[in-house]
Amino acid sequence: PAMKIEFEGSLTKDDYLKAHQIRFRGAFKLWWLFIVALGAFFLIVPVFAEPLPEDLSLLEVFGPGMMLGFVLTILGILIGVNLHTAPHRAWEKSESIKTHRSGEVTNESITTRIPSTETSLLWSTFTGYDEGEDLVILLLPDQNFLLFPKSFFKSTTEWEEFRRIVAEKLELRPEPKPATSTPTQSKAQIIIVVSLIVVSVVAILVVGALNR
Repeated sequence: PAMKIEFEGSLTKDDYLKAHQIRFRGAFKLWWLFIVALGAFFLIVPVFAEPLPEDLSLLEVFGPGMMLGFVLTILGILIGVNLHTAPHRAWEKSESIKTHRSGEVTNESITTRIPSTETSLLWSTFTGYDEGEDLVILLLPDQNFLLFPKSFFKSTTEWEEFRRIVAEKLELRPEPKPATSTPTQSKAQIIIVVSLIVVSVVAILVVGALNR
């Protein structure tokens, strides 16, 4: 007989938050750290500056750089807050995430049932998988994913068998994340990096010119 593993359950908020931590680890955190570090750099430059001539004030010489540092620091704080709160907001707003579901896993596909809807996805539909402690994340195109916590399965044996099938059918997402980035996202990331570098260089040149 064909192999079939049944699952049933509802995701908890803890499951959802863990999935986001695993799924997006390092993706945006590096951007946040870069922006905060750059802002801090421009803010602390005046601390190490040589004594200024009496006819020049600190703001006259370092004003543009300090303003840029202030803006980048505030931007970094806002990004950090959003990174922390966005998954919480998504969980609270979406009822579909919390919907009770059931289904079965076979060597050919995964079938999921929620009230009045049944969906079957071939293994070839998925782009890969990720995993954490007691949690498997099946990756779909366009940054979508399906979550399978251990609690969905009747026994540890079935859970381990499910993980074995996933590992056999799909590739574990490499670290870091670029394997799931689309060309459009990659271009956007390059534009952001280049823009930040250009702004930083211009600010440094302005500060240097004012300090002559």
